[in-house]
Amino acid sequence: MKCIKCGAENNDSNKFCTNCGYELIDKSNPQEIICESCGAKNKPENNYCISCGESLKVAENINAAKLNLRRQNNYNRAKSKRKSIRHSTVESKNYSSAKKIGLKPVLITAAVIIISYLVVTLIDSRNDTNTSAVRTIEMKSANPAVEANVYEIASKFACSCGTCGEESLEKCTCTRAVEERQFIRDYLEKNGKQEDIVVALANRYGYLKSAYAKNYKVDVSKIWTGDALKSSSNLKDIIK
Repeated sequence: MKCIKCGAENNDSNKFCTNCGYELIDKSNPQEIICESCGAKNKPENNYCISCGESLKVAENINAAKLNLRRQNNYNRAKSKRKSIRHSTVESKNYSSAKKIGLKPVLITAAVIIISYLVVTLIDSRNDTNTSAVRTIEMKSANPAVEANVYEIASKFACSCGTCGEESLEKCTCTRAVEERQFIRDYLEKNGKQEDIVVALANRYGYLKSAYAKNYKVDVSKIWTGDALKSSSNLKDIIK
């Protein structure tokens, strides 16, 4: 059966067009005419009502108008439904796109934070590696006499780290110098004698200045002459 609205072909059993929703009327079985006066049903070919004799032309026109109106309403409802479906689909796509766009700043911000954290962590780890030695803290005594003795003993030595230019131990600020002065301080806190502390420091770290070597019993290999540690054969005159 062909739809008179859009021309689409439909099955004979269909009451409404599958393409546009318009009501289908079988031409081989046209609609009956309802008499407007008594309500009786009449065949399409009747000109007058079989029940009351009233002319059916007016009723036929009214019935045709009602049929057309019903068809138009069905068509409009189907059209509105299709439009609503299309609108919902577009809105869904727009929402998905907007949602993705809305997430982009969040993702970018999170990525920047993570990258910044990793960079800072990497820099800190390198600084920790490069400055781990500096973390040795020199805990000075609250007793001025102890600190004066630390300074006096340290002045008899050069720093033994080998990287600071062998600066005098009481002045050097490198980690090894801090460690050596702390060694002296710990001995002094235990009431150790200066002579014993000098020998102990020389035996452990070396670099006792040659000017003081003859005053203490230390191995000649631990004595510093101003440029390097000397062998015993080179230090006979210093010790005498």
